[in-house]
Amino acid sequence: MSPTNSPGTALADSPPERLSDFAVRIYALPDVPEACLALQTRLGADVTVLLMAVWIGAVRRADLNEATARDIADAVAGWRDTVVLPLRRIRTTLKKAVPEGFSAESQIIRDSVKDLEIRAELLQLDRLENLAKGLESGLDVASEACAARSLHNAVLAWAKGPPAPQDSAAMQTLVAAALAVPEKSAP
Repeated sequence: MSPTNSPGTALADSPPERLSDFAVRIYALPDVPEACLALQTRLGADVTVLLMAVWIGAVRRADLNEATARDIADAVAGWRDTVVLPLRRIRTTLKKAVPEGFSAESQIIRDSVKDLEIRAELLQLDRLENLAKGLESGLDVASEACAARSLHNAVLAWAKGPPAPQDSAAMQTLVAAALAVPEKSAP
């Protein structure tokens, strides 16, 4: 009997999908960017940590508690603050406040900065994956429960109190998307 696979989970005898691959694929799904950005804007949450949390639950079937989520977020804070966020600020500035006569040139530079920002976030995802390796995986709990609990705990690491209704809706969107991510085809 061969192992079966459901969306968002790895085959029992193969390694789990890499976090960076999962993050790129889930972020391409409908409503996911808006849900991530809503949590980022309202709570200051780091989108890469949110995606790591649902990956931990949905793919690795592990639990991420609030203290560990905070520790992991703190471990990448230096990179986020000194590399990712400055690139994001430059990119958004080039989108909003371009001096007259520079619009065509600024779009080329903005696209280059966006590419650098994405590369920096992918490096951060690799670091997050390495930090998450120590978590117990393969729990005998439904992926949905693990993903929801891990994401909730990651959100609590930033929030001052329970998530607001709009935060809960964004979190539900991420969990549903994590479980609906189609399997990556074998090379």
